[in-house]
Amino acid sequence: MTEPAQYTSQKHIPALQIKDLSFQYEGSTTPALSGINMQINYSTINLILGGSGSGKSTLLLSIAGLIPRFIPGDIKGKILISDRDIHKLEQKEIPALYGVVFQDFKYQLFSTNALYESAFYPSNLGISRDETINKAKKSLRMLGIEHLSDRTPSSLSGGEKQRLSIASVLSGGTDIIGLDEPFTDIDSSSRVEIINML
Repeated sequence: MTEPAQYTSQKHIPALQIKDLSFQYEGSTTPALSGINMQINYSTINLILGGSGSGKSTLLLSIAGLIPRFIPGDIKGKILISDRDIHKLEQKEIPALYGVVFQDFKYQLFSTNALYESAFYPSNLGISRDETINKAKKSLRMLGIEHLSDRTPSSLSGGEKQRLSIASVLSGGTDIIGLDEPFTDIDSSSRVEIINML
Protein backbone atom coordinates (compact mmCIF):
# COMPACT_ATOMS: atom_id res chain seq x y z
CA MET A 1 0.00 0.00 0.00
CA THR A 2 1.46 3.37 -0.94
CA GLU A 3 1.15 6.54 1.08
CA PRO A 4 -0.96 9.40 -0.25
CA ALA A 5 1.14 11.76 -2.38
CA GLN A 6 0.59 14.72 -0.07
CA TYR A 7 1.83 12.77 2.97
CA THR A 8 4.85 11.39 1.12
CA SER A 9 5.93 14.76 -0.26
CA GLN A 10 5.37 16.44 3.11
CA LYS A 11 7.89 14.14 4.79
CA HIS A 12 10.59 15.24 2.34
CA ILE A 13 10.42 18.84 3.53
CA PRO A 14 11.56 19.93 7.00
CA ALA A 15 8.92 19.92 9.72
CA LEU A 16 10.15 23.30 10.95
CA GLN A 17 12.50 25.89 9.50
CA ILE A 18 13.46 29.10 11.26
CA LYS A 19 15.35 31.65 9.23
CA ASP A 20 17.15 34.61 10.84
CA LEU A 21 14.46 35.04 13.52
CA SER A 22 14.76 38.01 15.86
CA PHE A 23 12.22 39.38 18.33
CA GLN A 24 12.18 42.24 20.79
CA TYR A 25 9.30 42.65 23.24
CA GLU A 26 7.47 45.96 23.13
CA GLY A 27 9.07 48.37 25.59
CA SER A 28 12.27 46.32 25.89
CA THR A 29 15.69 47.57 24.83
CA THR A 30 17.17 44.08 24.51
CA PRO A 31 16.22 41.44 21.91
CA ALA A 32 14.71 38.27 23.36
CA LEU A 33 15.75 36.39 20.19
CA SER A 34 18.47 37.37 17.77
CA GLY A 35 19.40 35.71 14.47
CA ILE A 36 17.94 32.27 15.23
CA ASN A 37 18.35 29.70 12.45
CA MET A 38 17.32 26.07 12.74
CA GLN A 39 15.81 23.18 10.86
CA ILE A 40 13.94 20.30 12.45
CA ASN A 41 12.96 17.21 10.48
CA TYR A 42 9.98 14.92 10.96
CA SER A 43 10.24 11.88 13.27
CA THR A 44 12.85 13.50 15.51
CA ILE A 45 12.96 14.72 19.09
CA ASN A 46 14.93 17.93 19.52
CA LEU A 47 15.99 19.64 22.73
CA ILE A 48 16.56 23.37 23.07
CA LEU A 49 18.77 24.19 26.04
CA GLY A 50 19.41 27.54 27.66
CA GLY A 51 19.34 29.31 30.98
CA SER A 52 16.39 31.16 32.43
CA GLY A 53 15.53 34.15 30.27
CA SER A 54 17.50 32.89 27.27
CA GLY A 55 14.45 32.94 24.96
CA LYS A 56 13.27 29.32 24.90
CA SER A 57 9.66 30.18 25.78
CA THR A 58 9.73 33.18 23.44
CA LEU A 59 10.83 30.88 20.62
CA LEU A 60 7.93 28.45 21.23
CA LEU A 61 5.44 31.34 21.43
CA SER A 62 6.82 32.65 18.13
CA ILE A 63 6.43 29.26 16.44
CA ALA A 64 2.84 29.09 17.73
CA GLY A 65 2.16 32.42 16.03
CA LEU A 66 1.24 34.10 19.32
CA ILE A 67 4.15 36.50 18.87
CA PRO A 68 3.54 39.18 17.61
CA ARG A 69 -0.23 38.62 17.12
CA PHE A 70 -1.09 38.58 20.83
CA ILE A 71 2.23 39.47 22.45
CA PRO A 72 3.40 42.77 20.95
CA GLY A 73 6.90 43.48 19.78
CA ASP A 74 9.13 43.69 16.74
CA ILE A 75 9.69 40.39 14.90
CA LYS A 76 11.92 39.71 11.90
CA GLY A 77 12.72 36.56 9.99
CA LYS A 78 10.71 33.55 8.86
CA ILE A 79 9.10 30.57 10.55
CA LEU A 80 8.01 27.78 8.22
CA ILE A 81 5.98 24.82 9.45
CA SER A 82 5.70 22.12 6.78
CA ASP A 83 6.97 24.75 4.33
CA ARG A 84 4.14 27.17 5.23
CA ASP A 85 5.04 30.64 6.47
CA ILE A 86 3.14 31.06 9.75
CA HIS A 87 3.07 34.84 9.36
CA LYS A 88 0.96 34.38 6.22
CA LEU A 89 -1.49 32.01 7.93
CA GLU A 90 -4.51 32.93 10.01
CA GLN A 91 -3.99 32.15 13.70
CA LYS A 92 -6.75 29.52 13.60
CA GLU A 93 -4.79 27.55 10.96
CA ILE A 94 -1.64 27.09 13.06
CA PRO A 95 -2.94 24.57 15.68
CA ALA A 96 -3.55 22.03 12.89
CA LEU A 97 0.20 22.23 12.13
CA TYR A 98 1.79 22.78 15.54
CA GLY A 99 0.68 22.03 19.09
CA VAL A 100 2.35 23.50 22.16
CA VAL A 101 2.30 22.87 25.90
CA PHE A 102 3.28 26.11 27.60
CA GLN A 103 5.58 26.46 30.60
CA ASP A 104 2.58 27.67 32.64
CA PHE A 105 0.52 24.67 31.54
CA LYS A 106 -2.09 25.21 34.26
CA TYR A 107 -3.48 28.14 32.24
CA GLN A 108 -4.22 25.79 29.32
CA LEU A 109 -6.73 23.82 31.39
CA PHE A 110 -10.26 25.18 31.61
CA SER A 111 -12.77 22.45 30.67
CA THR A 112 -15.18 20.84 33.13
CA ASN A 113 -13.40 17.47 33.24
CA ALA A 114 -10.23 15.78 32.01
CA LEU A 115 -11.93 14.00 29.10
CA TYR A 116 -13.41 17.23 27.73
CA GLU A 117 -10.07 18.97 28.26
CA SER A 118 -8.31 16.32 26.20
CA ALA A 119 -11.05 16.60 23.55
CA PHE A 120 -10.88 20.40 23.36
CA TYR A 121 -7.90 20.59 20.98
CA PRO A 122 -9.19 18.19 18.29
CA SER A 123 -12.73 19.59 18.54
CA ASN A 124 -11.34 22.97 17.45
CA LEU A 125 -9.75 21.37 14.39
CA GLY A 126 -13.12 20.41 12.90
CA ILE A 127 -12.83 16.72 13.81
CA SER A 128 -16.14 14.88 14.34
CA ARG A 129 -17.42 14.47 17.89
CA ASP A 130 -16.99 10.67 17.93
CA GLU A 131 -13.44 10.86 16.59
CA THR A 132 -12.64 13.68 19.01
CA ILE A 133 -13.77 11.62 22.01
CA ASN A 134 -11.85 8.57 20.75
CA LYS A 135 -8.68 10.64 20.31
CA ALA A 136 -9.14 12.18 23.77
CA LYS A 137 -9.56 8.78 25.45
CA LYS A 138 -6.53 7.40 23.62
CA SER A 139 -4.36 10.35 24.70
CA LEU A 140 -5.47 10.06 28.32
CA ARG A 141 -4.69 6.32 28.21
CA MET A 142 -1.26 6.96 26.66
CA LEU A 143 -0.44 9.41 29.47
CA GLY A 144 -1.69 7.00 32.14
CA ILE A 145 -4.54 9.23 33.34
CA GLU A 146 -7.61 7.68 31.71
CA HIS A 147 -8.95 6.91 35.21
CA LEU A 148 -9.14 10.68 35.81
CA SER A 149 -11.55 11.31 32.90
CA ASP A 150 -14.38 12.58 35.11
CA ARG A 151 -12.21 14.72 37.40
CA THR A 152 -12.07 18.49 37.07
CA PRO A 153 -8.65 19.82 36.04
CA SER A 154 -8.54 21.99 39.18
CA SER A 155 -8.80 18.87 41.40
CA LEU A 156 -5.72 17.21 39.84
CA SER A 157 -2.19 17.24 41.24
CA GLY A 158 0.51 19.25 39.46
CA GLY A 159 1.86 16.16 37.71
CA GLU A 160 -1.62 15.06 36.63
CA LYS A 161 -2.34 18.54 35.25
CA GLN A 162 0.91 18.46 33.32
CA ARG A 163 0.07 15.04 31.86
CA LEU A 164 -3.41 16.32 30.95
CA SER A 165 -2.01 19.34 29.11
CA ILE A 166 0.28 17.02 27.12
CA ALA A 167 -2.64 14.63 26.43
CA SER A 168 -4.73 17.52 25.12
CA VAL A 169 -2.08 18.50 22.58
CA LEU A 170 -1.41 14.88 21.57
CA SER A 171 -5.10 14.31 20.87
CA GLY A 172 -4.91 17.08 18.25
CA GLY A 173 -2.78 14.74 16.14
CA THR A 174 -0.38 17.41 14.87
CA ASP A 175 2.97 16.24 13.52
CA ILE A 176 4.92 18.90 15.43
CA ILE A 177 4.62 19.49 19.18
CA GLY A 178 6.51 22.02 21.28
CA LEU A 179 6.85 21.28 24.99
CA ASP A 180 8.07 24.11 27.23
CA GLU A 181 9.61 22.58 30.38
CA PRO A 182 7.12 19.70 30.14
CA PHE A 183 8.34 17.61 33.07
CA THR A 184 8.64 20.07 35.96
CA ASP A 185 5.88 18.35 37.98
CA ILE A 186 6.41 14.78 36.72
CA ASP A 187 8.61 12.19 38.47
CA SER A 188 11.71 10.85 36.70
CA SER A 189 10.33 7.39 35.82
CA SER A 190 7.22 8.94 34.29
CA ARG A 191 9.40 11.35 32.30
CA VAL A 192 11.14 8.41 30.64
CA GLU A 193 7.76 6.80 29.80
CA ILE A 194 6.46 10.01 28.21
CA ILE A 195 9.67 10.59 26.22
CA ASN A 196 9.53 7.02 24.89
CA MET A 197 5.86 7.48 23.98
CA LEU A 198 6.59 10.67 22.04
